[in-house]
Amino acid sequence: EEEEEEEEGEEGEEEEEKEEHEEEKIDEGEEKGIEAGEEEEAKDQESLEEGLLQMKLPESVKLQMCNLLQYFCDCELRHRVESVIAFSERYVDRVQTNQKQRYNELMLAFSMTAAETARKTREFRSPPQEQVNMLLNFKYSPDEEECPVPEEIRDELLEFHNDLLSHCGVHIEEEEEEEEQDTSLRGRLKSILEKVKGLRKKKEEETEAPPEEEPKPSTLQELISQTMVHWAQESYIQNPELVRLMFSLLHRQYDGIGELLRALPKAYAINFVSVEDTMDLLECLGQIRSLLIVQMGPEEETLMIQSIGNLMNNKVFYQHPNLMRALGMHETVMEVMVNVLGGGESKEIRFPRMVTNCCRFLCYFCRISRQNQKAMFDHLSYLLENSGIGLGMRGSTPLDVAAASVIDNNELALALQEQDLEKVVTYLASAGLQSCPMLLAKGYPDIGWNPVGGERYLDFLRFAVFVNGESVEENANVVVRLLIRRPECFGPALRGEGGNGLLGAIEEAIKISE
Repeated sequence: EEEEEEEEGEEGEEEEEKEEHEEEKIDEGEEKGIEAGEEEEAKDQESLEEGLLQMKLPESVKLQMCNLLQYFCDCELRHRVESVIAFSERYVDRVQTNQKQRYNELMLAFSMTAAETARKTREFRSPPQEQVNMLLNFKYSPDEEECPVPEEIRDELLEFHNDLLSHCGVHIEEEEEEEEQDTSLRGRLKSILEKVKGLRKKKEEETEAPPEEEPKPSTLQELISQTMVHWAQESYIQNPELVRLMFSLLHRQYDGIGELLRALPKAYAINFVSVEDTMDLLECLGQIRSLLIVQMGPEEETLMIQSIGNLMNNKVFYQHPNLMRALGMHETVMEVMVNVLGGGESKEIRFPRMVTNCCRFLCYFCRISRQNQKAMFDHLSYLLENSGIGLGMRGSTPLDVAAASVIDNNELALALQEQDLEKVVTYLASAGLQSCPMLLAKGYPDIGWNPVGGERYLDFLRFAVFVNGESVEENANVVVRLLIRRPECFGPALRGEGGNGLLGAIEEAIKISE
């Protein structure tokens, strides 16, 4: 029994030793695994530190990298615009809800005097623009009584403003509270001693502190700035296009606010109900722009006319005139018309239906908004130079587009220059001396002048002189002076039809007086 007990004790000790050996092996394996993982992490960190931007790259690769960084900046700008639009929607909803609540409370109050009622209801009786100015007056005036918006809503706008500034790279320095300085002799000596001690401490810290490594970039702005400076110091750059792109990238990092201010007028927000119509509109616009680069033929003409017609039949075209201008649709259609008309001396039109549809689109574009009129007014000189084209055709002409860009707009009528009106009077004089080939081809008698073109030129002069039923004296004086210089313009009026014109009436009056 004693021998058996000894054998069992020895077996137990052997098992314990085996378990200890196994545990040691597991611990060693874990330690090796941890060490291997740490080594892999270190290698990964080293590989991450040596990225593409830290390598020495040829200029062709740098050029492509600049294009990629420009794309990242465009994405960042788009996100900023979207965040401004999203915040504006939420903020305006809160302001309107609060305004309605205050209006209802005001309507239920019956114990106010007449003067107090007039003062408190002035906000709701003002035009929308003045109401907005009144609600946002707290940005400029610290007086709380002038702004009816609650403090929490005001703080929300100010916080978003500060966040937007910091995201654009503008760091707002917090105002430090100025301590009251002791002006006595003892106080001044004490402040000088403190300054000297502070300088000594700074010098000691600079000598003791090891050289600091360059801080790693934490934002896209810092990354681009450091990369551009590094590339500029690295070697002499020979490619001028690369220099321009690098400078443009560097400038964009310090012009975040200006970039956002230029982008917001071009941004446009629509309701989710109009998304499908807007997508159809963009599809037609893309089709027109893709056809601009191909040689025009009968099939391309049909596709172009169909796309222009779809643009005009889209609901968004009339509901959102500012979107049409922001997308540059008038510029695209003008480019189509310029390509069709060409710049040669020949007035023969290869695609007359195309010109008619382009002019009809531009006339509608001018009629839906006064700002659109102003956008088309920039092309007035080209339209008047080609105003003789298509006068014999049915439909709209460049002259109709020119007239639509100034009709019933006093500001643009006053902006007309004498040289523009002189072109119209010159064409009117030529219409007064030439017969109308279209009427002669249809068998009408020759009346000695062209009434088809002459009437359209007279309509343009009428729109320039009379705006909303009132006469523009400046334009009227210019038109009268130009007509006197070209008496042939009065030919049709003097001759009349069958000799019963103004000249016949004058001769008859002279005979009666004699």
